[in-house]
Amino acid sequence: MTMLATRNKYAILMKYKSKEQKQRAIDELIDIILEGKLPPDELEEAKEDAKMLAESLLRCTTKTPETVEKPF
Repeated sequence: MTMLATRNKYAILMKYKSKEQKQRAIDELIDIILEGKLPPDELEEAKEDAKMLAESLLRCTTKTPETVEKPF
């Protein structure tokens, strides 16, 4: 990971606050990546952005042991 991607991580995560915004951004990034019309460095940055947003979205929706209902 480059220093540029590390610096922008917080800004990218704060740009999309709701789950819906993150999901839309991920969908748009996937479309951009699949088109393949970006230069290689920008393509890698788009992949990293999508990965960060997806990880953040998963953390928001993944149940932790404390939030899972216990059978007893």
